[in-house]
Amino acid sequence: DGGPGPVLLRLAPEPYIRLLPLAFYSLLSYFDDALLREEAFLHVAVDMYLKLICLFVAGETSAVSALATRSQDLQGQGDPVGLITKARHFLLQSIPRCPQRSFLNVAELLAARGDCDPEVSAALLSRQQAVPDADLYQEPQL
Repeated sequence: DGGPGPVLLRLAPEPYIRLLPLAFYSLLSYFDDALLREEAFLHVAVDMYLKLICLFVAGETSAVSALATRSQDLQGQGDPVGLITKARHFLLQSIPRCPQRSFLNVAELLAARGDCDPEVSAALLSRQQAVPDADLYQEPQL
C-alpha cells in the first residue's frame, strides 16, 4: 500500500532499523532544498533526529564508530556528537523554510520525545502555533 518502504522495514534486521537515523543524517550533504517543500519531510527529519538523540543517550552509537574505523567510505561519520550537531543545525535552519502544512503533525512527535532537545522543540512549536487554523477562516455553512 505505502510502497517499498514498509516492506523493506519488515525485512531489515532490528539492529539496522535502530541505526536508520544515523544513515539518514549521514546523507545530509545530499539533501536538496526541494525536499523541504515536501509535506512529510519535516516529520521524517524530526523523527530521525529524536531517534538519533535516543541512540546517543542509550550508547548505541559505538557500532557506527567501529564501522567508521574499518570503512574508508564512512571516514568522518564515526563521530556521533558531530553528526548530532550537524543534524541539529540542519533542523534549526530548515524549520523556518518548511511550508506551514508540514507542522500539522509534529505535536505527536514532540509529545513522545520532545524533551530531548528543548531548542528544536521550541522552534517547532512556535512555528506550529503560527499555522492558522483553517476552520477559523471558513464561512459557516447555513
